[in-house]
Amino acid sequence: MIGDYSFLSVKSKDFYNLLHFLYKDTFILSANIIKKEIIITFNNNLQKMYQILQVSKLYFFLFLLKIFY
Repeated sequence: MIGDYSFLSVKSKDFYNLLHFLYKDTFILSANIIKKEIIITFNNNLQKMYQILQVSKLYFFLFLLKIFY
């Protein structure tokens, strides 16, 4: 993805026609709203992964302690 090109393609008439073909009642949001939602979703998932890895690191450390002691 280069710059905001993929987000700006939301404004394309071809993209609108495709969505309307697939889902007749589709409402197209602005590119800014879609970009904002994608970034929010990414950041939320990033936080979840960070928490999972922190817990995994703790379990791994405890596992190593159990093996070597």
